[in-house]
Amino acid sequence: MASVFIGVFWILSGQYRQENWTKTEMKFLSGCSLALVLNWLFLFRSFESLPISITVSIYYLAPVIVLLLESFIFRERLTTIYYGKSPIICRKHYFMHFLRLSEAPML
Repeated sequence: MASVFIGVFWILSGQYRQENWTKTEMKFLSGCSLALVLNWLFLFRSFESLPISITVSIYYLAPVIVLLLESFIFRERLTTIYYGKSPIICRKHYFMHFLRLSEAPML
């Protein structure tokens, strides 16, 4: 429902005239949209065949699994940082980018 409201507002405000999307961007956006729809379909389908506790655990552990698989496949080193006493495992490149963003002055 929110996407319909945002779409209508985007068209009525004339913002769509300022957009220039390339075919590559449209393919990427379409692929991401399809992946998101499939993600939700598989999630709700798994509620029917697995206990909810297992389904939700797998759903929220998926980013961690992807991080570990991606570091193995692309041979990237992971970095452990500490937020208080909690260890956080991340890729150093993204963490350094986050630090630069967090140091930027707020407008």
